[in-house]
Amino acid sequence: MQQATVAKLWNDQGWNLHFRRNSNAWEMCRIAEFLVTLAQFSNLSEEEDSLVWNVGSKGCFTINSAYEDLNIVGIEEIEWPWKMIWKTKIPYKQGETVNHLFVHCKCTNQLWQMFTNMREIKWVKPGRIKQLSAISETNFHYQDKSSPIGYVVYVASNMQFYPPIDWLVGSSLPSRFSPDIIEAVLNDLTPQNVRIFWVSTKFDGNTDSMEPWYETAYSLEKITSSVIEQWMEKAPDGNLHLPVPNMFIPTDLSIKTVSNKMNFPVLLRKSPYSRLWYKPDTLFSMPKGYSYDAEIAGLGYWISGHCSGFEVTVSGYNHKMRILLEKVIDRITNFKVEPDRFFVIKELFLKQYQNVKFQQPYEQALYYCSLILREHSWSWNDEIEVLTNLEIEDLVKFYPLLLSRTFLECYIAGNIDSKEAVSMIQHVEDALYKGSQPLSRALFASEHSSSRIIILEESKNYFYAAEGLNTSDENSALVHYIQVHSDEYIKNVKLQLFALIAKQPAFDQLRSVEQLGYITSLSRTSDAGVRGLQLIVQSSVKDPRYIESRFQAFLKTLETQLHDMSDDEFKKKVNALIDIKLEKFKNLPEETNFFWWEISSGTLRFDRIENEVAALKQITKTDLINFFNEYVNVGAPKRKSLSLQVFGSSHSSEFKSEKVDPVEPNVVQIEDIFCFRRSRPLHHSLKGDLVHLKAHDVDHQ
Repeated sequence: MQQATVAKLWNDQGWNLHFRRNSNAWEMCRIAEFLVTLAQFSNLSEEEDSLVWNVGSKGCFTINSAYEDLNIVGIEEIEWPWKMIWKTKIPYKQGETVNHLFVHCKCTNQLWQMFTNMREIKWVKPGRIKQLSAISETNFHYQDKSSPIGYVVYVASNMQFYPPIDWLVGSSLPSRFSPDIIEAVLNDLTPQNVRIFWVSTKFDGNTDSMEPWYETAYSLEKITSSVIEQWMEKAPDGNLHLPVPNMFIPTDLSIKTVSNKMNFPVLLRKSPYSRLWYKPDTLFSMPKGYSYDAEIAGLGYWISGHCSGFEVTVSGYNHKMRILLEKVIDRITNFKVEPDRFFVIKELFLKQYQNVKFQQPYEQALYYCSLILREHSWSWNDEIEVLTNLEIEDLVKFYPLLLSRTFLECYIAGNIDSKEAVSMIQHVEDALYKGSQPLSRALFASEHSSSRIIILEESKNYFYAAEGLNTSDENSALVHYIQVHSDEYIKNVKLQLFALIAKQPAFDQLRSVEQLGYITSLSRTSDAGVRGLQLIVQSSVKDPRYIESRFQAFLKTLETQLHDMSDDEFKKKVNALIDIKLEKFKNLPEETNFFWWEISSGTLRFDRIENEVAALKQITKTDLINFFNEYVNVGAPKRKSLSLQVFGSSHSSEFKSEKVDPVEPNVVQIEDIFCFRRSRPLHHSLKGDLVHLKAHDVDHQ
């Protein structure tokens, strides 16, 4: 800040400061403090006045933190000093990104500087073109089989733009290398030729034109020469550069030879630290096994949360897969919390949890269903409270505890031989468990966890009712869940066949005939290995209790429909389900997902398809009717149901009356979810026998 006399910066309305540069986002709170201090002075003498302002090197600004600070001192709104800082009140949370991008973001300016100085950069490099060509050719020749409908749409789109010889290729393969054309295009990418589209709610009422078709309000403004000059002032920042050579591009695309064909995964290796399941690719003959450079080169990785830990998935061309795996494991074992990223991710998660209240009512009902059934599940309100108070130090302390005791459940499939597979997992073990001060130790047998759900009581109809979280949403919703059995081939296929037969009649009656709601579906469910049936209806015209009564009425008529079904029609339904099950995996990821589900859930029934098809061939219509009358029909002796009812704003009176109306016999209202959950026994874990497995024990060949 430039020194000046007080008289120059003071008028009758107060201080009128001119800042010499745009402030950084994190500086604004400090500027506000500075102005509060200045507000104590109003001396109009000609003497020069100055105030030293020291800015902390670790200053950090977020909209949430600003609101929290204002709440502490009881200020609801504040006018920010606006001379070259921010020409609005404290920005709304959704406006932070836009304002930050165009006013304060250094990266935006640096990106423009890079383009405006491109004549100083050699953009077209033959080596880079070779890399791009190699990536394109590899991806095209070894692409996974796609769905027929998607492929037809792709080719039909290409027919609009390419000559017949290129219809199947499109833009997938590199065309003739023409550096002059590329340079000509790049030379036109200048600030003088740029058009910026800025979409924001802050422009409401400040536009001067109307788009004729959708009547979208907009304005057109010239970018001033002074702004363009600012973009062109400096050379590109050294951190902003063209990509370096890509180490992940595969060059060895040979297919590994497999001496013995394996139809199912085998337990290849077991140690106190890990289990390795393995299946070489004997079906698709693709050079694949299941960071940006890696993604561009046909590799990818994902890290996702799980009920008992987290999953790391690495997939793509096997030639460079180990390099990617090692780098991912290195980042996991040497993880450091970056303050800037912590606050960004924390805010994103907070928004996700806070947006639960704006979910559709049927999604809220599904949330309550999961909260009631699952042993380890938490209320979104509890999670918001914890997340709001979470600080960097908490994560720094927690992460070593997260890795202190672990166990690795691993599955490697594809164009990788068994020695490579063992070596890759050995590397992960060495990174976690070896060394003078290992990051982790093996789990005790008692520490292995699993996901379990509660057992509902037979002949009981439980229900939980709640008002919709979004008071402006008039829709109500019903989720009616019928719990049937744990994983068992015969019962599995009976439930699958019943759901296949009943799905369309339920839709026709409840949606088309009675028009209860636009969202209507009947489907089977599987949660921690427990199978069930689930009806979802969302309605603005009827309340959940009425929808429940209509579903019960539909079930009573369904028994007659099952009896009236001809043997030929029943056989067609059975054969249709068999055809669905016998449909071959289209690609390696699809096969991998099937077997990984068996491994991660603990069922290990790799020959499930064959056994369920065999069971289907033995089912009669009488078997299906008996199953329906035993587990599903109204009044069935083994029926276990749970009704989740969310009342929208248009049915608030019905919700209030439900709280005082007497319930019918065998109907149990759940008032406290967690008390109810603690009172119920749990289904057994499907992972009970995993600890006793030995290598090569599981081999259903």
